[in-house]
Amino acid sequence: MKKRFVVIYRMLDQKGLLVDSYYYQEEAEAAVENLEYADERDVVLIVDVEDGKCI
Repeated sequence: MKKRFVVIYRMLDQKGLLVDSYYYQEEAEAAVENLEYADERDVVLIVDVEDGKCI
């Protein structure tokens, strides 16, 4: 069974408001690849669903 991860992005939108986005990834590598869309002001957490730890 593959581990599932939740990717949580917290970023500012164009109006300066905080926006949270949550979605599941099957593999950690796919979750990490999505970090290329984040910028230095964004907060990104990748959480292991099974043990609740951030990677």
